[in-house]
Parts: sequence; structure tokens; C-alpha cells
Amino acid sequence: ILNEQPISTSISVQGAVVQISPYHVQLETLDPPNLLSIRTDIHIRGVCNSDDHVVLWNHKKIVVYEINEEKNFARLAGTFDIDSPLSAIYQQTIFTADTTTITARNFQGTIKQTMTLTEQEGIPITMDICGHYLVIATDNGFVKGWDISRRESRQYISPKNISESVPDTSLVTKVKVNCNGTKIAIQLKKVNDEPDSRLLIWYVEQDILLGYDFSAGQTIQPISETGSTGGDQGVEQSNSEDVSRRYPREVLWDPQDPRLLVVQASPLAANLVQDKSHIKKPTPKGVFRTKSQEKRPEMDDRVVSLFATADNGVLLHDSFPLEPGYHKLLGVSVR
Repeated sequence: ILNEQPISTSISVQGAVVQISPYHVQLETLDPPNLLSIRTDIHIRGVCNSDDHVVLWNHKKIVVYEINEEKNFARLAGTFDIDSPLSAIYQQTIFTADTTTITARNFQGTIKQTMTLTEQEGIPITMDICGHYLVIATDNGFVKGWDISRRESRQYISPKNISESVPDTSLVTKVKVNCNGTKIAIQLKKVNDEPDSRLLIWYVEQDILLGYDFSAGQTIQPISETGSTGGDQGVEQSNSEDVSRRYPREVLWDPQDPRLLVVQASPLAANLVQDKSHIKKPTPKGVFRTKSQEKRPEMDDRVVSLFATADNGVLLHDSFPLEPGYHKLLGVSVR
């Protein structure tokens, strides 16, 4: 049913939204616990939510639903036509993006504020909100951020060109900001469109890039503006073997702890090929076996927790396999 696009998901403190068909999403809430189905007349291409609203869009139209206090009814709160591939919600404001601007709108589409990007910065390709901070990344590798807690959003960091700092990669693919705006996690892809195994973290106040390399299973030393690191190699940690030979597929910050982020780490395609390339001679029955078939089970996705600290950089905390039958990491909640 959804073979043309990835399944859209979103999570807030009070609930998670998962797309289950082209025109249908489900909202699962925690307080009170409930499962609410929402059907719409647009072919859903994206979804975001807050504690009280669910926003659906298809790059041509945005539809906003208000969720009642009992979390068992969705009321249409607004709809408007717009050509925007990105949307995000904060309180009573919808943020949209086009080729040159980030625009704050009400639920009927009326413009409240426009934030302009320069030609050098490029076109927005990804957007994220956590706490009261909005960050975007562009096709030219720039990352920008705004404090959206006031009536007028204000830029709280100077734009940073990640492509200049990491010249051996092509584009930033996703950015995720932590709850107090002090760190931004950055996912990358290589020039051949394969995912990069490195997860970078921009320490905004110190203006340095640290991170973790899921291919080698080691931390990344500070990266300067010239692309060089502060040391020859990163630091390998004792439990890094469990998470090596992977790349960061999904990245989520804890909504309350600004140091904690959780990553869904998937096997690198090249590693899977390498593991299955040690072909032995055929058996008497003509059946070929590989070393990986004899000794290694197929690599699984792992859920990895990291701590991004001021004193010790990025530290691997723990990891465990993603349970069979589950496809995607949705959120983080420490209780």
C-alpha cells in the first residue's frame, strides 16, 4: 500500500502518530491511554504532531486536526493550500518551507512571520523542532536555528556550513536539535548516495563538531573548519563491537535530558556484502555455503544510546537489538 514512500511517523510528549495507509493515520496517546484513527482526503506525504494537534500534508495542502482532552476525537482545526515539502508544529503555529524562506503560519495558512535564507545558504531539505527550538538544514550543507518561544522567532545561532567542515561527504540529510538548543545531531550521506556511518553533533555554544562513527565503533574527535580532527583517531570504547559496521538510520534526542540521544543503527550495505563474499568450495551436493551462513546470523538493527557531554565528548552508553517485527524507532522516554 505504501510502496511509493516511507511510512510517515511523528511523536510528542503525549503521543505518537503512525501512518497506516495513504489516507489514514493512528494516534496513540499515553495520558489518557487511547488509540485514535484519523482519516483524511489527502494522500499523506508527511505528518507531525504536538500534544493537542496532528498535522498532515501532501506537499500541496496542509490539514490540521485538534485532539480533544479525552484524546478520543479529532476535530478539523484548519486547512490551507501550500507547496511545501516540509512542515512542523509548535503550539498554535505551523512552520513551512519553500526554496528561499521558512514561514510561520496559523492553522488557516495566514502568514505570521517569514524567515529568509540567502542564495548561498541554499534550499531547506529537512526541519526539526524540539523544546522551543527550530533547526533546518539546506542542500548546500548549511544548518540554521531559531528560538521560537516568543511571538517573533529569532535566530539563536549563526549559520554553519557543515559541508566545509566535512568535505569528504555530499549532503546533510537530517538534523535533530536537543531540548535546550545546545546540540544539533547531523546525519550525512556520501557522494555516491550511500549513508555515512558518522553521526556528527554540533556543540553550538563551543562551535565544535564531535560525534560517533558507527562503522568503526569509535568517537569522533573535534572537527575544525578545515575538516581536520584534533587527533589522529577517535576513541574506541569497550562495548563498541556490538554497534560497529553500521550507520545511524534514526536519531532522537530525549525530550528532557539535553545530553541523551538514541540512535537506530542499521547494518552498512557494504558490510553485508563483505560478510557474504567468503564463498567456500561447493559441497558434494553442489550447495554453496558462506562463512557468514555458518558462523554469523544476519546483522540486525540495534538501538544505541549515547551521551553528548561537555567534558568527555560523545560516549557510547548502551545498545540492544531492535526486536523482530519492529521497523522504526519512534521516540525516547526515560521513566
